Amino acid sequence: MLFPVAVQSSWTTSTLADSSLPLSDKTLRPSRVTHGTTHNVVKAPDGKLAMEAIFLKGSVSPGKTPYGGFSFYAYGASDLTKAKG
Repeated sequence: MLFPVAVQSSWTTSTLADSSLPLSDKTLRPSRVTHGTTHNVVKAPDGKLAMEAIFLKGSVSPGKTPYGGFSFYAYGASDLTKAKG
């Protein structure tokens, strides 16, 4: 049987949230970034910030050549003072 658990703290980079954190490496603290890939934060066509994934012709995954996309583990925000609980 599952019991509901209250969320102690949370965070988001969604600009729709009142207390959103910036979309950045400082916020996400990525580790184990796939070799040969980038995850730059750029302005998307709609004007919002997004992570850009580049896929070269013939690429099918971040782990095979030619490299395409990106993959990383994100530790997440270390400063949760803005997080809502």
